[in-house]
Amino acid sequence: MARPAPLPLEFRVRPFHVGQAAVHGVTASRLRARDLVRPYRGVRATSVPATVLERCQAYATRMPSEHWFSHATAAQLWALPLPGGSSETVGCMSARRAASPRWRV
Repeated sequence: MARPAPLPLEFRVRPFHVGQAAVHGVTASRLRARDLVRPYRGVRATSVPATVLERCQAYATRMPSEHWFSHATAAQLWALPLPGGSSETVGCMSARRAASPRWRV
């Protein structure tokens, strides 16, 4: 099997949205290659996001402007202490209920 074409440098070091990659000339077949992980629909990365911060960075590439990180996630991003320790779940909210994420974040 042929080795996948190299990604532009900016996509090798952080998660990216497939739309961004297409603008930079990355082909659809390259985005389907097995060396990329899919942490969220429409998002690709070279490694699995392991921490809450990494998962937030991956989700932010597809997050609508009217959404924001909330609850324990926001506290962790601001390095605030949490009773009972940190949470591995990423919390996201929207100004409009109908616009809330319908996928697991």
